[in-house]
Amino acid sequence: MRCDEPAHMAGGSAVGPCKVMSPGCVAPQKPSMRVRFFGVRGSTPTPGPSTVRYGGNTVCVEVRLADGSLVILDAGTGIRELGAELMREEHRGPISLVLTHVHWDHIQGVPFFTPAFHPGAQLTLLGATRESGSLRDALLRQMRPPQFPITLAQLSARVDIVDVPRDQPFEVGPFRVTPVDLNHPD
Repeated sequence: MRCDEPAHMAGGSAVGPCKVMSPGCVAPQKPSMRVRFFGVRGSTPTPGPSTVRYGGNTVCVEVRLADGSLVILDAGTGIRELGAELMREEHRGPISLVLTHVHWDHIQGVPFFTPAFHPGAQLTLLGATRESGSLRDALLRQMRPPQFPITLAQLSARVDIVDVPRDQPFEVGPFRVTPVDLNHPD
């Protein structure tokens, strides 16, 4: 019998979600971390029937710890749906958004991340300084007319932008992150 097998399947009787534990089994515990992919595509979103299985949004990954801490990796088009979900659940904690690099498919969702427009939200964007400029510079170029009608300064949330040196570890909640250069054009 599996540790989490319902009692009625093990020959016992149970009402509701009771489980029978055999000797030596450890009760299932709440996972210490949950990882969900809100976007996995590169370069351009590709919604439609052919991408239903893995999704059509550009890269965005949610990492949530058991204590509710939230770290988001990249802000592709998938961050729009993640932001809507955070608003529905009334997420009130700080949000750390680590941008792996500033190619369009990794930042194009920033202007559509609903918590960034919520006055009570606290958003920290982190990314490695590049030869092409700072993270702030890249986001300022993206969010200004004529590229986009709303500027970075118009976001209602408290937004902190942190440039981290390449090859220097930094902390994001309980995580230690070390930016490294890869063979990926800047």
